[in-house]
Amino acid sequence: MNAKQKILKYLSKQDGKNTATAKQFRFMFKIKNVYARIGELRKEGHQISTNFKLMKDGRKVAFYTLQQK
Repeated sequence: MNAKQKILKYLSKQDGKNTATAKQFRFMFKIKNVYARIGELRKEGHQISTNFKLMKDGRKVAFYTLQQK
């Protein structure tokens, strides 16, 4: 399974956690350039949105979700 397939499978889960940050994808799947893989999936027509969360320490963290059809 290639990196794009791993990301898509993870984001497509119906139960449990199905959102992740680029850092989490790098850790879970050893993907070096998560941003490029997300961009490729978007170009292929997958509706992946980037959402932001403000952490308690003031950091702004981006995480990805797949819009279900």
